[in-house]
Amino acid sequence: MDIQHLLKQMTLKEKLGQMTQLPPHMFIEASKTQVYGEKRTLALDPNDYMLAGSVLGIRNAQEMIEIQTLILKHSRLKIPALIMADVIHGYETIFPIPLAQAASFNPPLTTQMNQISAIEASTSGIHVTFAPMVDLSRDARWGRVMEGYGEDPLLNQVFAAAAVKGYQHSTPKEVGYVASCFKHFAGYGASEAGRDYNTVDMSYERFYNMYQPSYQAAVDAGASMVMLAFNTFNGVPATIHQTLVKHILKDQMGFEGVIISDYDALHQTVAHGAAKDDYDAAALGIKAGLDIEMGSSAYLTHGEALVKDGLIKESDIDQAVLKILALKEALGLFENPFKGADIDKEKEIVRSEEHLKQAHLLSIESPVLLKNDGVLPLTQKEKIALIGPFAQTRDLLGAWRWHGHPDHSKTYDEALENEHVTFLHLETDLNDIDTIILTVGEHVHETGESKSKVNITIDPIYK
Repeated sequence: MDIQHLLKQMTLKEKLGQMTQLPPHMFIEASKTQVYGEKRTLALDPNDYMLAGSVLGIRNAQEMIEIQTLILKHSRLKIPALIMADVIHGYETIFPIPLAQAASFNPPLTTQMNQISAIEASTSGIHVTFAPMVDLSRDARWGRVMEGYGEDPLLNQVFAAAAVKGYQHSTPKEVGYVASCFKHFAGYGASEAGRDYNTVDMSYERFYNMYQPSYQAAVDAGASMVMLAFNTFNGVPATIHQTLVKHILKDQMGFEGVIISDYDALHQTVAHGAAKDDYDAAALGIKAGLDIEMGSSAYLTHGEALVKDGLIKESDIDQAVLKILALKEALGLFENPFKGADIDKEKEIVRSEEHLKQAHLLSIESPVLLKNDGVLPLTQKEKIALIGPFAQTRDLLGAWRWHGHPDHSKTYDEALENEHVTFLHLETDLNDIDTIILTVGEHVHETGESKSKVNITIDPIYK
């Protein structure tokens, strides 16, 4: 595909569509894909939906084929959409959360895990994953601590590179390759008081020494995309921060890939007080070098007027669109818009026995033993009491589990049944027990995005 020639044939409205990402329910009302963001009215004409250059998340291959067919049907130039999703620690075969992966100190396992995730995701037609999250995080009140690799800059760098290499384990046009979009640039893990979407105020000395290296590691590993952060960085939202995007990310760090906002983040610059309205936000986004606006419609609604009014040059829009088209070309979507999506292969590959074995291997590597006074290993002869709020639950997959389902998990009793270990429970006489296994932690709804805490406590009776 000659993307330069394709660009010349595009109208300005079609170009702005390529710079817009919409969730699947905009195309298929019945879509049940979970979207982490506000589902608000975007005031777009239904025909404008079909101009979208990318779609945020799909449920399966059938849904991908349906949406892509719809977009191609309405596309004058037959430009396929990029399908992106949050495949963080597994597609449907779910692995330990990234923080637990870091505790393994075994980066090759993370590479292997993400390779499996990419293979599974590819069978549903996903082309890009919003991972890894490489934000250095040192405030445990922040709910997204679980999504990254912890508080050490070096460990973050090593796992950032390992994760990118896993998703992008083959050549871009091969089925099974999923482009990596690292996030969130920049400093999201340093949000004040550990509050999601909050202000980040730091010196550039601290940024370059502590936070920038993990982003650089993802760039050096060849990540195809980067997602800008929700937060303000020293007073300016990262989404429209020209110093961060143009000077640091592009010029200093050498990133040449596609740059996308977080969900609704361009529109939210108005709430930050950094933009007067969506018209102003669209101008600031394009000037900063934001290629794709996710979950809002400032570009599509106001882009034409900005060019007409002389606030934005169409050549700036062309630069962004060329990068988007180049990624689609690299991934082979012009040759096969439905690349990877295979209803039959989904049944064969997703949660296969081999993938589950690898998930088990990584889970063995990730626990941390703080102290052992001869209690471990347990023996079959012991009387063991299994107590705590998670003793009988299957909901153990953690936040950002994408298509993983608790029904696929075993309870602690079931997991150790083959080991011939007998558990006693609270309703049993516990006068003569040898060992207690206490299952405590954060429930899935207490951790992840928009789940920050005021107090770092564990609720023993969470329902």
